[in-house]
Amino acid sequence: MPKQSDINALSKKQVIDIFMGRFDFLENGQKIKPVDYDNGYPFREQFYRSLVNKSERQIAAYWSRLLFSGRAKPPTQVASVEVSIDELSNDTSMITYVPVNLVSEEMNIVLVLE
Repeated sequence: MPKQSDINALSKKQVIDIFMGRFDFLENGQKIKPVDYDNGYPFREQFYRSLVNKSERQIAAYWSRLLFSGRAKPPTQVASVEVSIDELSNDTSMITYVPVNLVSEEMNIVLVLE
């Protein structure tokens, strides 16, 4: 999350709900917009394995079902960490994931996945 965000921590369940399209607003009413990476991006598979124990293929199938039913919209996808950081700097409601070694000073870490 951007450093200027009021959110300092999120539970793993909250992050799952955000990235799996279960809600667009946090309990405090704040709008939240997840930013994901294009299929095949180097650490995308690792993120979803750590978050929900699913492969990229399983995540794609999940979103296909939800899109077909009209129940949810997948996270915005970007091509690189640099693009996601740029997106974050322009909108305090956005959330993304990056490897710890790529976290910058303008980011606010809300959850670390092992």
